[in-house]
Amino acid sequence: MSAIQTRVWKGIQFNTSEYLKLTSSATDQEVRSFITGEVEGIPVHIEYQLKIDSTWKVSFIFIKLISDTEQEIRLSSSTAGGWQADGVNMPGLDACTVPDISFTPFTNTLAIKRLDLQIGEQSEITVLYFDLPELMPKPMRQRYTRLDDRVYMYENVDSDFKAVLNIDEQAFVVDYPGLWKRVVLSEFSSGSL
Repeated sequence: MSAIQTRVWKGIQFNTSEYLKLTSSATDQEVRSFITGEVEGIPVHIEYQLKIDSTWKVSFIFIKLISDTEQEIRLSSSTAGGWQADGVNMPGLDACTVPDISFTPFTNTLAIKRLDLQIGEQSEITVLYFDLPELMPKPMRQRYTRLDDRVYMYENVDSDFKAVLNIDEQAFVVDYPGLWKRVVLSEFSSGSL
């Protein structure tokens, strides 16, 4: 039996809404998400899919961006620990352990789950950053500090950007000041609504 969680976030900085569905089984998880709205007056629609194992390690990333043009990218983790696009190794990304997709707060959940910090602990990671509408990822250093049971400090080490993130019991972002606010959540098992 699989468990399904859904979340809806409203963008604050940009006029977007995201519907995310996370389906979990005993061995892995799959995310399907849709972001629609406008960014600086330009209509956008973004779809992304992630395959995640039981340790919250991402093994597959698909992103499709529809705006004035249509673009997509597929990445998979290689057995050596790096990333491949359509079977071709992507140099310089071997240290990236977690994807970070702009326009969604969900990828903060991936980092929080992977790091599994205790209150007062902090850790720095290098993420695979997708600065949409640019689909080619680049490495970015980030730091997470667990301030309380459901409160984290997020820092972009390269730009000095900081934000205090409030999360729910499943580590999904509830409030990302100035960027996103969760508006809907639900959880159910397959076969029920």
